[in-house]
Amino acid sequence: MSLVNDSFFYKTRPSVRESGAAEAIGGRQSKSLPHVRHAGVADVADNLPCKSDSSDGCNLSGICGSRGIRVRSPAVTAVQVVARMRGGSQSQLMLGDDGNLWVVKFRNNPQHIRVLANEWIATCIAAAIGLSVPECSVVHVGRWLIESNPQLSVVRGSRGDEVCSSGRQFGSRFAGGMMPRQVIEWLPDDRLACVRNLEQFPGILAFDKWTGNTDRRQVVFRRTAREKNYAAVFIDQGSCFGAGEWTFQDAPEGGGFARKMVYSMVTGWDSFEPWLTRIEQFSKGALWEIAETVPQEWYEGDRGQLKELIRSLIGRRACIRRLITEFRQTADSPFPNWTGPAERKPSVSSVRATYRPKVICG
Repeated sequence: MSLVNDSFFYKTRPSVRESGAAEAIGGRQSKSLPHVRHAGVADVADNLPCKSDSSDGCNLSGICGSRGIRVRSPAVTAVQVVARMRGGSQSQLMLGDDGNLWVVKFRNNPQHIRVLANEWIATCIAAAIGLSVPECSVVHVGRWLIESNPQLSVVRGSRGDEVCSSGRQFGSRFAGGMMPRQVIEWLPDDRLACVRNLEQFPGILAFDKWTGNTDRRQVVFRRTAREKNYAAVFIDQGSCFGAGEWTFQDAPEGGGFARKMVYSMVTGWDSFEPWLTRIEQFSKGALWEIAETVPQEWYEGDRGQLKELIRSLIGRRACIRRLITEFRQTADSPFPNWTGPAERKPSVSSVRATYRPKVICG
């Protein structure tokens, strides 16, 4: 399977056979890996030491719980470089001082600096409405770690390589935890039909339409050793808000998952609940609170543009049903079992939105 996007970090495999690497992953050494290789699929943690970890970085009802957005504070500090990722933003898989693996996007990535702000804002929103997304955190990458790890560089083609920026970067917690073979990026049709949270696919579609995701929806599937069926984890929000442009192009096919069988349960507007109503009633105040938590260097301190983005999101709450209808009417007919009414008025209150998640630091 070809690599679609850099957030398919599950398709890389760290070379941990190097001297001292296993202990380093366990947090007992601070040595950097002398060499990291790229590899194929599925078992990024295949050679990591087995570790029982009930906190796997993804709550299936969202990282925030009920109507709460947990913003990790203070930031995680990266202590170990594990693997260079393939893909557009050239992320790095890194071990944090909290003992967890983080997929880190750097400010000077080849796509755009705003990709970090996009990831943060969109992940917080998705978690707040109850979608299964990885935990996110600011990850501090010290200059000492960069200087001692030459693989921490950004490839610029003919312009040569550029050293990754130090300081505050965006981190998405690796959904597989530290256990081997917990996460994969593809399932055959019969296993895909048994995904435990399959009903969330219409919800993430509504979210992607609201946030103007210009990419195909990216998903990985995870389970613990005790679980028979996988659950979907929705990764990579960097292309929301038009990626670095912070504009909304609203292509009819945008944001959809490539395999339309995940929409087979969609019979009408009720299939998008409760996520659609939560979006339409999402509090303005909560959006502004999320925006306030974004590190300023992730959008180059341009608060005017950030305010305009949030205002656009507020206004777009009333447009989601129209955008879903346009998606439904595309040539490949993604909702073959639709039997409900074609139209339904949005539930945005003209006086006050009622869905207000709390922003919790800690």
